[in-house]
Amino acid sequence: MVFLAAKWSRERMALNTYRSLTAMDHRAKQHHMADHFFAGGVRKDVVALLDFARANDPDDEPVLLEVSEEGSDRLSYDLMTADAGRSVTQMKVLVAPLLHRLGRTWADVPDAAAHALLGHIALGTGSNGDPFITLYFGARAV
Repeated sequence: MVFLAAKWSRERMALNTYRSLTAMDHRAKQHHMADHFFAGGVRKDVVALLDFARANDPDDEPVLLEVSEEGSDRLSYDLMTADAGRSVTQMKVLVAPLLHRLGRTWADVPDAAAHALLGHIALGTGSNGDPFITLYFGARAV
C-alpha cells in the first residue's frame, strides 16, 4: 500500500509518500531499516525496536511505513507499537538509547507521556536533513 500526503505551511507545500513495509519479511525489514541510512550503534537500537514490535503484535506484523518527501532529505519510518500495550516509560529501555543518540536524555520526555500508551514511533531523517524521533502517545477512545 502506498499513499500520498500534501502538507502545507506558510512557506511551502510538501508532497510525502507513505509506503507500507508491513508485509515485508521480518529479516528484510531489519535490513531495510538498519542499512537504509542508519549507521553505527543506531542500527542495533532500531533492530531491537523492530523486534520488540513484532514480538508484541497479534499477527507478528506490526504496521511499518516508510515516509519520504519530494525534494527534501526526508526519509523516516513510522512503527506502530500500540498493540504491545506498553506505556512510554515501559519502553524506556528501547527509547532512551535513541534519544541519547540525538543528544537528549530520558529527562526530556514530558511527564504527560511517561505513563501514557505508546502508540507509534517515527524516526529517521527529517526534511531538513536532521535525525529525529517522535513518540506518539496517549491515544484513547473518545
